Amino acid sequence: MKGVRVHDLNVAKNGPNHYVRDHYPRPSQKDLQKVLNENYTSLLIIRDPFERLLSAYKDKIESTSNDYFNPFICNISKSKKDAFGNCRATFPDFVDFIISEQEEGRQPNEHWATYDEFCSPCQVRFDYVLKFEHLDVEEPFFISQSALISYFLTYELMRQSLTEIQYQDQLYLF
Repeated sequence: MKGVRVHDLNVAKNGPNHYVRDHYPRPSQKDLQKVLNENYTSLLIIRDPFERLLSAYKDKIESTSNDYFNPFICNISKSKKDAFGNCRATFPDFVDFIISEQEEGRQPNEHWATYDEFCSPCQVRFDYVLKFEHLDVEEPFFISQSALISYFLTYELMRQSLTEIQYQDQLYLF
């Protein structure tokens, strides 16, 4: 990321991902089509919107392991705190927060933004669209259909780095 200082990423108001996206905006439909016409294989992995929303809540809001989201949690929970003084937000609090952010015209966080707000599913024709809920079947098929990928990567090798717990909890990775 030429020209981006680490300090700028660390102090970015909306976090490093938003900072980078502001400086490297999403490609236009024309740019995407040009790249896809250059014999690339395009892939989009989608997820049930409600599963995605619940996963975002569990991974980013309910979990206390991510310091970046603590201000979100306090804002969402309206500073309700647990016995240890940590802000805690319920799932209904989270849904109300998302609705109010939408009503106020604020850009949603990428983890709970809809696909059309975060990526460009309607602007390009993807070669493959996989459903997250069926990755155990669809991912090996995709790998087998992609000669270059299958030369370097197998489904087993890809999953080898995941622990048993991570594999069972993979719903919370996206």
